[in-house]
Amino acid sequence: MTADQNEAAHNEVDSWIVQKFGGTSIGKYPLNVVENVIKPATRYHQVVVVCSALSVSTKSEGTTNRLLQAYRHCLSTDFERSNLLVQNIRIEHTSAAYDYIKSPILIAELVQEIDQECERVVQLLRATKIIGHGTSYIMDKVISTGERLACFFVSAALRDRGITSETIDFSEIVPSLIQSTMDQSFYHSLSDTMAKRIRRCQATVPVVTGFFGPIDRGLLTQIGRGYTDFCASMISVGLQAQELQVWKEVEGIFTADPSKVPNAKMLPVISSEEASELTFHGSEVIHYAAMRLAMRASVSMRIKNVLNPQAPGTLVVDDWKGLSPSPLTPLSIDCAAVQEPLLYMYDGGPPTPIAITSKDKILLINIRSAERLKAHSFLAGIFSVFDRWNLSIDLICTSEVRVSIALHSEVPLITGDDEDDLQPVRQELKSAIKQLQDYGDVELLHNRTIVSLVGKQVRRALGVTGQMFSTLSENRIKIEMITHGASEISTSCVVQEQEAGRAVALLHAVFFSAHENQPSSALSKSRTDVALTMQGSAGGSRLKYDRGLLAVTG
Repeated sequence: MTADQNEAAHNEVDSWIVQKFGGTSIGKYPLNVVENVIKPATRYHQVVVVCSALSVSTKSEGTTNRLLQAYRHCLSTDFERSNLLVQNIRIEHTSAAYDYIKSPILIAELVQEIDQECERVVQLLRATKIIGHGTSYIMDKVISTGERLACFFVSAALRDRGITSETIDFSEIVPSLIQSTMDQSFYHSLSDTMAKRIRRCQATVPVVTGFFGPIDRGLLTQIGRGYTDFCASMISVGLQAQELQVWKEVEGIFTADPSKVPNAKMLPVISSEEASELTFHGSEVIHYAAMRLAMRASVSMRIKNVLNPQAPGTLVVDDWKGLSPSPLTPLSIDCAAVQEPLLYMYDGGPPTPIAITSKDKILLINIRSAERLKAHSFLAGIFSVFDRWNLSIDLICTSEVRVSIALHSEVPLITGDDEDDLQPVRQELKSAIKQLQDYGDVELLHNRTIVSLVGKQVRRALGVTGQMFSTLSENRIKIEMITHGASEISTSCVVQEQEAGRAVALLHAVFFSAHENQPSSALSKSRTDVALTMQGSAGGSRLKYDRGLLAVTG
């Protein structure tokens, strides 16, 4: 069959599923990914797999972060450290080949691919050191090594289990004519280009690098660390996929972080606006731009668990009113099962938030104007300082002579996550703070946390904001900043970091645990170690928190 005939045949099927896998899923659970997720899906759909770089432990020790560190060190005098980082990556991927691949022939082929790829990146780093400076293009070439290695591994694992597979490298997929304009026409053109390349694939499963380029000024600068989500979204749009599945190690999106609130409930459905708000306020859901791209093209999106593939996961929709059942296959959600909680959450029940999230390592900056005149120039000067140092503000409250600003104090921009990588960010903060002192008295409050209620009805829900703040104050949790009204679907406050866990648990008990007998109880529940006990009348009740036990006492 020719390439054109193969593409025409794929077009006739018109039932594509795009499966994006995070680095931890591939690194820790490759057999689950291959045998229990990808292989069953090929029985009913044309499947495209999009891979992130492997991560077998923590994100900070993942392949991408180590490649970023190797690039940074090659620009200094420590090239040996760069080489050591790459060799550790080579050893890690080679070990995975021997651990999970059965065929000696496939193992030999995979090890050879790993060795060649690692040698290529070492030579690139050595050349960069000799030249004495790097570029965004060189950095992208280094980083993209992680996704290529992951694709080699997953493709070999699929072939080892009888599924024909082909690795497709998108690191050079962007045509030079469109690489300088990151707008909707760029996304549309690139989506079509990606889809055409995938349709030419004659293997059963194309395995695609989540890293794509070349992009003007670099992919991390333009898209951010969620570029694999964005790549998967563009592929799903170009193929007009039935569904984009983002596979993680959790059941879906929860009403709170299950590691912090053990009785958090899973949400069967959430709007893209709510999901993006959760992402902004600390939850790792999915790249906001990736969601918007898929929603505009009417591609449904689902968050699923590689350790429990049969669970329906969380469906992300652009407009809940437009939700309709997809064709019933083993991969489809039972829409009737979630109809009742959907109506309760969005239509028939009392307006409440759908989730609570928190973001740690927040620096709160209070600036009081030294002069009470020319308030407009005071505000303009404050904002110009943050713009000059390229610092992103999370929350802000203003009055005529005072500004309170909350921002993440330790966010590596496009470098790795080791201690040295935080120094450029800290230096930018120091420089910004020094300039802010020209506009007035500056107070710095470290180790703060942003706690947010998220939900489409939060802004118009009567009593929610009051209940949130009264709960915190009654339990002696000091609120240092409040933002309400700026966002349609969230209300946030800043508390001390040591009080954040208690604050989230208390608020979750108020807005979720207290409603377990209402229709929202149809949402799946996690195992809980936190008890909620009701005593006395509702009129005189108040919440108490003591060593993990939540109680409402009269």
